[in-house]
Parts: sequence; structure tokens; C-alpha cells
Amino acid sequence: MKVENDLLGVDVQYHLQKVDMGYICELKELSIQCIVLYMSYLYEVMKASNMHRSFLFVNPYVTSVKNKPGDDSDEALLACRLEDAKSGELVFAPCNIGAFIIYEGNKGNRRRTLHWKVVQCPKQLKDVECGFYVMMFMRDLIRDQGILSKNNFNGRNTYTKAEIDEVRVEWINFVMTKYEQQFF
Repeated sequence: MKVENDLLGVDVQYHLQKVDMGYICELKELSIQCIVLYMSYLYEVMKASNMHRSFLFVNPYVTSVKNKPGDDSDEALLACRLEDAKSGELVFAPCNIGAFIIYEGNKGNRRRTLHWKVVQCPKQLKDVECGFYVMMFMRDLIRDQGILSKNNFNGRNTYTKAEIDEVRVEWINFVMTKYEQQFF
């Protein structure tokens, strides 16, 4: 499955396997491929609303804890992607470090200033929900950027199973609509 160059800044192909469909259906820990395909879905929704210029996505593989620390190629890819950020643009760099951090682009004269916002966000109740929460965070921030100014995700402590199911259904519908011929 080819992901648009505009989404991650490079041409990327991911292979979604049947096991990935099982993970999403059974509420198990998600693969990076699942997260990227949901990002692809969000990007298409944003393009339809002409909102895609407000956000920049980083390939979650680059920020994955599964990569070896000090991997120069991943660090260079991340640095290049952050340099692509325009003033006021929010950068989504999904990573599993126990927090949700958002970068807001801000270009100065010759220097680039990084403005990191640490946002208190809903906490997952189990160990395997992290991928679903990452998808929910991105979706909620795209829908309401005012969440950032409150620093507390509108006082949300967690997501309900119904809300997670809503994201799962969005993901499944997107994959089935866009990739059905390739998948089956």
C-alpha cells in the first residue's frame, strides 16, 4: 500500500497483513502500518476540507522505540521532516515514550525555534490501547485545535470503548474502501 508523498514527505510503501486486521478488530496492540494508514485516512479527510496545510505528519517508524538509539538515518529523517514545518503548523510525530508531545513550527529570521507543547491527554487503561489512543489524539486535535490551549484535552481522563470503536470503524472502512482489491 503506497502512502502519498505529501503525507510523510517521502514515498513509502507499507504491507498490511491479515494479522494487522486482526489487531484492529480485536483491540490488540497496533503495528506501525496500522497507525500510518490511519494517518493516511486523516490526511485525506483534511485535504477534502483544505486543512492539510495546518498539519505535518512524521513517519512513526522514525520515532519508534524499536529502532536502535543513535540510528543516524532515522535522526536525519526526523530532522528533515521537522525542518519542513511551516510557522503555525502542527507536527504529529507518533512515538511511544509515555507522553504525547506536539511540535509547533515557528520560523524566525535565520533561526528556527522549536516550541514543544506537552499536553495532558487521556490515559489508556490497558497496555495494548496505545495505538488506538495515538489515533484518537490525532483525530481530536484535527477536529479541535483549541484542545492545545487548554493543555488538558477538555478535561478528558480516558476514552470510552465506544469512542475507540468509532476510530476502529473509521480505520476499517478506510482500508476496505481504499485497499480492498489489494487486500483480498
